[in-house]
Amino acid sequence: MINEFIKPYIQMFYGAAYNIQQSLEGYGLSSSNFLEFDGSGKIVESYWSPAQAALVPAFFITVYFVFVLLPLAISAGYVLNRRKGAIFSLGILMLPGILNLIGWWPSINFAPEEFTISGAGVMGEAFGYLPLLIVGLITGWCLTVIIYDSFTLSDKFRNVYDHLWYCSAIAAGLFFIADSSVNKHQQDLAMESEFSKQASAYLARQLRDYHRFCIEKDITGSDSCAWASNVQQTLTDYIYSDPVIFVEFGPKETSDIYFPFLNGVNSKDALKIRGEIRAYNELKCPVRQLSSTTRQYSKSSTVCERVPANFCRSFPEPSNGFVNESIALQTVALASECIVPTLVRSRSIQEDLVSKVKSDLRSRHLRWLYFLLFSLVAGGKIANATTKLASFDSRPASERRRLVKLVVQVVKWSLAVMCTLVRLASNLIRRFPG
Repeated sequence: MINEFIKPYIQMFYGAAYNIQQSLEGYGLSSSNFLEFDGSGKIVESYWSPAQAALVPAFFITVYFVFVLLPLAISAGYVLNRRKGAIFSLGILMLPGILNLIGWWPSINFAPEEFTISGAGVMGEAFGYLPLLIVGLITGWCLTVIIYDSFTLSDKFRNVYDHLWYCSAIAAGLFFIADSSVNKHQQDLAMESEFSKQASAYLARQLRDYHRFCIEKDITGSDSCAWASNVQQTLTDYIYSDPVIFVEFGPKETSDIYFPFLNGVNSKDALKIRGEIRAYNELKCPVRQLSSTTRQYSKSSTVCERVPANFCRSFPEPSNGFVNESIALQTVALASECIVPTLVRSRSIQEDLVSKVKSDLRSRHLRWLYFLLFSLVAGGKIANATTKLASFDSRPASERRRLVKLVVQVVKWSLAVMCTLVRLASNLIRRFPG
């Protein structure tokens, strides 16, 4: 019978705890990873258990409900209608258990359907936060009723409280603005990531054509031909990498593409590769110098293409005559001079966007805390209506401060009992000296 009575509370509190654990883990404040140690203190096993991690917040929610919310609700009920009000408030909180005993409590799963390990920005199920919001609402209602009566407040308090209520409601609207910023950063990151993938795929296709040229001319031993073959795997990784991976392993400088497996190389080391590619472009797509200020580029074809404008967002390096700075306007067979520095720039842009998106996602986890506080304010707003409906302001002075008077009476009674016990103990000690 007891198990059936407490079952709804376990479902609600444990489901809410699951959602809290999801937010705490996403924000980086808690983890569902557990380690096991042997007798010498060495780690012998590691495992993930969100169910076990959720036990901690579930414990605190249960303790708060039993030792804080129940006394508050009983006290607020007593303020409203003395003993009958206290019993009624207690009955409201016991209602889920009573309904479950008679089989009227619906089967509700407050826990999320899935748990994302270290899921930044994952909030769990909205339904799972309902028990927390109800607890916050009841808490705010109880506190406001008790405070209103204990300090004999008047309608001015309600007017002052309305200022807090309206400000809280307006502050909630800021989340809609924050969401638009979050969505903008995510969209920008997705677009930039798609662009870097397209640029990598475009360059990879041209390099495959160049490698076939190397085979035909039997010059596969040249630096540029060897690079065209070796860099294919790097470009493939760029094409199929998520933004976080691309930021971590993408090119921080052009040498990371020209020499992906070497460290400490100088940008001048790539000049020989670039020189051979320039000769290849001049061979396949020659440029006629008509005058000192006029050039005629090769016609667009399956070999010679004008580089898409987005793929030439960065000037080739160095730009002091080694490569024509107007390369974005001419037709070329291999656009590495444009795409390589552009990929370097794209990685830098994505790094900044990834940082912003992570920050946006982490800030999401603070919202449940705001909405919990907002539920307290909403509970207080309802309590103001309750005090007005119960005509607190028109009560005679003898009927105000009910809880304070009750507490004073209990304290006086407790002191009287203690004094009586002390006197009895003293009399006993005198009768049996030594």
